[in-house]
Amino acid sequence: MQAADLTLSSLCSNAMDIAGLTIALLRTSKIPARYAHGTIDVPVEALKNWAGGFSDSNAAMAFAASGGIPITAVTSGGKISQVGWAHAVCAHAE
Repeated sequence: MQAADLTLSSLCSNAMDIAGLTIALLRTSKIPARYAHGTIDVPVEALKNWAGGFSDSNAAMAFAASGGIPITAVTSGGKISQVGWAHAVCAHAE
């Protein structure tokens, strides 16, 4: 069984899974495609809200990481101010 099969059967995915599947479909259709990836800096307060209303920054980061999202804390003044959130997308290459 391939990794994509596991993702489809579990009905769970992350940005890298979706980008990989999209790239495979495009390439099968003879359309050039590649990964584009980077890091998005998200204010920690926004992450806590998006993750479901967490009051604790570390708990919100652990929750996001448990879903397969690579994240890192960005601190300012000894306090977590932002979260570096790794993201991947499919880029069409003409």
